[in-house]
Parts: sequence; C-alpha cells; structure tokens
Amino acid sequence: MQTLEKIGEEKIVQWLIKNIPSHGSNVLLGNGHDAAVIRLKGKYAFKTDTLVVTKMLNGVSLEDLGWKAVCACASDLATVGAKPLYSTISVCAPRTLLFKELKSLFYGIKQALSHIGAVLVGGDLSENPLISVSVNLLGEISGKYYGRTGSKPGDLIAVSREFGLEPLGLKILLKEIDITSEKLQKRSLHDFLRPLPEVDYGVVLGKLGFIHSCTDSSDSLAISIKNLIGSQLDAVIERLPTHPLLYTLDKKLVENLVLYGGEEYALVFTYDEKDDKRLKRALNKIGRDRIIIGRVKEGSGKILLKGKKTRVIKARGWRQFQSKS
Repeated sequence: MQTLEKIGEEKIVQWLIKNIPSHGSNVLLGNGHDAAVIRLKGKYAFKTDTLVVTKMLNGVSLEDLGWKAVCACASDLATVGAKPLYSTISVCAPRTLLFKELKSLFYGIKQALSHIGAVLVGGDLSENPLISVSVNLLGEISGKYYGRTGSKPGDLIAVSREFGLEPLGLKILLKEIDITSEKLQKRSLHDFLRPLPEVDYGVVLGKLGFIHSCTDSSDSLAISIKNLIGSQLDAVIERLPTHPLLYTLDKKLVENLVLYGGEEYALVFTYDEKDDKRLKRALNKIGRDRIIIGRVKEGSGKILLKGKKTRVIKARGWRQFQSKS
C-alpha cells in the first residue's frame, strides 16, 4: 500500500492537476501554479469553510467527506444568492494516509464541484496528524444580494424544503437511535452524507430582488430563525417543515430533529407577503416551491412555537467551541 510519505508531494500534485484540471475561458492560471489568476467583473461573494476529521464513523467514506466539505461551503454562498464559480482547496493529512484514501477524498471534492458548477483553480497540501479540508469558493451574484439582517414585522418566514432526515442520518451513524424502516434509514443516511446545497434556489431568490433576509440551516432551524430576527423582532412559527417520512416516529423526537438537528443546508428566509405569488411562480419554473412556516412580528428576539399552547423555544443547535446545546 502506498502512503503519502512514499508517494511524495510532487507526485500527488501531478495527480491532482491531471485528474481535477482547471478549465474555463476566464481562468488565466490554475492548478500547478503558485497562485490562481482569474478574469472577473461584477459582484462576487467569497466564502471559506473548514472540515476537520477527528474520528471516522463506520459508514462514512473520505469521498463522502470531500463532497460534504464542498457543499457546506456552497450552501453559505447560496444564502446570498451567489452562483459558485471557482474554488481553492487546502487539504491536511498525516503522512501515513494511503494515497488511495486521498484519491477518494478528492473524488468526492471533484463530484461536488461538478454538481455546483465550480472549477478548482488551486490549493495547498500540508502534513498534519488530523485530516482537514478547507474549501474556498468564489461565487457570482447576478441579482440582489441579501444577508441575515433585514427582516421586518409582518414578513413571512419560509424554508426551501422539508427538515429532519439529515440529523436523523447522523444519529443512525452515531448509533444513538435504531430505525426499523429500511426506507427511512437508507434515505436519512444518504441525505446526511450527500447534502445538496440550494445553489439554484438561492440564485432565483437573488434575481427576484425582494427577499429581506436569508441564511442556511446547517446549525439548526431554531438558530437560523434566531439569526434572522435578532433581538428586536419575534418569530411566530405556525408549522414545522417536517419531512413526511418522519411521521411514524415519536412526536417529540421529530420536533427535536426538525428544530435543533441541523445538517440540512436548506435556506431559511423572510419576505413581504405581497410578493408570495411572484416567488411561487419563479420557484415553480425550476421545479421547486417554498414552505411557509410562520411570520415575523415586533418583539425582543423570541421564537414562539404555536400548538395547543404557544410556547417559547430556545435557539439550540450546533455552535463552534461549545457543546451542542
């Protein structure tokens, strides 16, 4: 078995240049040079995201991690309506890693870049005891850009798709839950390992020009909502965007998965109700729709979940440098 130590950096880089070439009329210098040179004009968004592997779970391949690293970064570009164009990627790995394992990681990266329509134009390889992947993406904004702030009282709160399968997939991998339905288990694992960033959806939102605020749900739906309302507004959640495959599970478990699970990379956004028909028509053209889950109102940063009794829920989920709350 050939390890990275035996192969050496030069041959690894040569393999990368051959198997993931830089292409495109605006790429003046790409892979194989000290820096990439790209011809640009217009509005662009730039994002960096890092995935660090502290422990490999059974059922997760390095190819899956390569895909996930790219798509996590692309999801953040989607929140501002940017279409990914170019990428640089930095990979750290131990010298004892097998070359075929590094290839697997880059195959996942290559597949994900192809899926989102981006070109790898450079990067870096370094030695480290832990495997890490840092993805840089540059995306073009063809419409209006928007961020987390901008929500207004009376706005509708909507999401791009249903929630709950991805965090369930993680729980299955961690052996925290036993799912008897083979269909549910297979779908949950697939959606967790191969998430799909809402790139085209975000571009449509940007071109419409009337979205007030937007974020993605990688940390949790509750945290996403909190990020959109800040401390001067409240969110009234009238329905949870629960995936139908979850209806057979315990109701409390499902609520926790949908509100606090994270990992979905769906978009969560706000806009004026008068623009809803235009939004629906535009999304239907790409075979998509929106799920309205509630409204924004004046307040003090509370998330109110309607049910038999309206209750305040906390913005729990994943936060860096903290335990999952």
